[in-house]
Amino acid sequence: MSVIEKPLLIVAEDGKTYTFDEVATYVKYHAPDATQAEIKEFFNYCRIRSLSPYDVHFIKWGKTQKPTIVVGKDAFLKRAERSKQLDGYKAGVIVVNNESGEITYRDGAFYIKSKEELVGGWAEVYRKDFAHPIRTEVALEEYARKNKNGELMNNWATMPATMIRKVALVQALREAFPNEMSGMYVPEEMGIEIDEETGEVLNYGGLDSYSNGDNGFTGGSNNGTTKQITDAQRKKIIVTLKKIWGDQWEKEGKALMELLFKKTSTKELTRKEASTLIEHLIEIENKRKDNDENGGDDDFIFG
Repeated sequence: MSVIEKPLLIVAEDGKTYTFDEVATYVKYHAPDATQAEIKEFFNYCRIRSLSPYDVHFIKWGKTQKPTIVVGKDAFLKRAERSKQLDGYKAGVIVVNNESGEITYRDGAFYIKSKEELVGGWAEVYRKDFAHPIRTEVALEEYARKNKNGELMNNWATMPATMIRKVALVQALREAFPNEMSGMYVPEEMGIEIDEETGEVLNYGGLDSYSNGDNGFTGGSNNGTTKQITDAQRKKIIVTLKKIWGDQWEKEGKALMELLFKKTSTKELTRKEASTLIEHLIEIENKRKDNDENGGDDDFIFG
């Protein structure tokens, strides 16, 4: 408890600060069932590693499930670069020729599906103060996750080479920079599927995003026809609201949503409504900037 009481503040690598209450609000938006103890754990996770909470996924589907915390690959690379010791890296896939049985270690994520079998990924990370690179090799069968129906999760089914290459790279980075990346994992290592474009969590531990109850995500619908707001959209809305209105962001945000959609919570929004709200917020933010630069009247709420 004393770890987070003094001070109740995260100082991220980019210099931005986040209070415990701000982090708690953010977590509750994504995981309404998160307990106070779990929020404190997430807060300390970010604080100790100087991570912005908005760059970290807090995932808890259902009241009884233990939450999972994961970060994106970019966070690994940024940390390695900021250490001033990164001297480049290589990463690729391991394939077996279907006719000859020859094993090839190839740069990148390209292989010919009709002639080759993808079996793994590899990576090498170079440090300026190391005489030899840190190298990792990982097997595809150990990381290719399946959903509750026993089928490969979408990302592993459609782009397995990209996925296994990423796993190999982050493992090599973690070994090369243990002080900077200890305890950090990407979704692909934890059996979590995230939409590459929106950042929305699609599958977690074999559960899909439309599952309900204690064994599934509390949002979504059983048949998937209701396109609810995504995690990425909610994150964007919260961040932008705070930029515009600071401590009054919740009050002003509710007023804006009620004006536009007759709703007062982002959890009630559809994806289309969320996109519309984001557009309005960006317009408001730009008008605020113009007013600041031109000395204009700043006395407006919704543009």
